[in-house]
Amino acid sequence: MTTIADIKTCVDAVNAAYEARIQGAIVDNYDRKPTLDRSGRQHAPCDNYIWIDGNRYLGGQYLPEDEENTAKSYSLKIKIAKTVESQLQEIMRGSLGKTWIVDNTEIGYYYAQVTRAEKTALEKILPTVDRQIVLADEHTASKTWIFNTKKLIKSYVYKFGYQWQEMFQDFSHMDAPGVEFEMVVKRDGKITFKSDFDGKSVCYVTTPYITE
Repeated sequence: MTTIADIKTCVDAVNAAYEARIQGAIVDNYDRKPTLDRSGRQHAPCDNYIWIDGNRYLGGQYLPEDEENTAKSYSLKIKIAKTVESQLQEIMRGSLGKTWIVDNTEIGYYYAQVTRAEKTALEKILPTVDRQIVLADEHTASKTWIFNTKKLIKSYVYKFGYQWQEMFQDFSHMDAPGVEFEMVVKRDGKITFKSDFDGKSVCYVTTPYITE
């Protein structure tokens, strides 16, 4: 399970990598650091100054920021316990939306404002779905069913009118988060799909929320 510490480590790593690029540019320019104006913007301290974008600048020219690492223009939804809201705010700007109670714990979605680089990195460690299908014998659940790939595909094709060929790349409409499907080509050339969950009792579990 992802923790607050994991999120901080991830964000710190992204920012450290960006800072390393800036320091590398300074070293390449014989340790000459950019000058700062009253607004805190960076400018080339001399002619022929090579910046992190690989371009050369004249002395006094504005040095553009890498917006992928500086523009907090991307939104990221993180499921958390309300008790860790203040800790998360110390790491990234954002706010907690409507909350609800699960197992006597108040939880909700924290809507963070992050850079594109931070969002890309965090999405690799955060859950991407609100719920997923798991084997029922590994969890306690009030509702279970026997998983059947063929039946699921029939309902999928009936509802969306997809042809078999279109299913090779897109299973996103199928209500089967957490399930991996394998394509099988029969002797007659017909194509079908199967899953390791077929014939087994399954249930839904909600995505874990961050509590520490």
